[in-house]
Amino acid sequence: YKQYFGGKAGAKARVLLGLLNGPGNYGVSFRPDAKTPLEATPVIGVYQFDDDGNAVLGDDVIPMLVHEIGHSFANPFVDRHLDSLLGAAKAIYPPRAEIMRKQAYTTPEIMLYESIVRACTVRYIAQKQGDERGTALAADDARRGFTWVADLAACLKAYESARETCKTLDDYTPQLASFFADSY
Repeated sequence: YKQYFGGKAGAKARVLLGLLNGPGNYGVSFRPDAKTPLEATPVIGVYQFDDDGNAVLGDDVIPMLVHEIGHSFANPFVDRHLDSLLGAAKAIYPPRAEIMRKQAYTTPEIMLYESIVRACTVRYIAQKQGDERGTALAADDARRGFTWVADLAACLKAYESARETCKTLDDYTPQLASFFADSY
């Protein structure tokens, strides 16, 4: 994510298993000051155990980790660019408000966080586990109301090809703003 978003070097991640969380997962990050590297600490809910009581993590753990770590980068990105992204998000959100609220995505801003994270996760999984797995992940996102994630992931794929002129995702913000405004 540092490389993808164009962030400063030094960020690190430490995964915590939430043994009492059930299937709930959380993307948490911490930076006590500007000189200290970001520490992304996703909490992954453990809800399956083997006969000996040991935690069992399923095949979905990698996309889940990528997703939760992604919030440490995507949320600040969205916050930096709310002025260019929020207008479209306010138009996109109301028709989907019920399905979003059922998942605790209660504002257009949160929907933007989730959209960027989900599309980045699709791109990561497509690169590491193949396009078929990325497509399946985007289809799951669509079932959850994020019908635009596959198209947003395609927009991010174009960003990946434009890294000579767009060194960071911040540089690509006008294209993302156009994507949301024009497509949805």
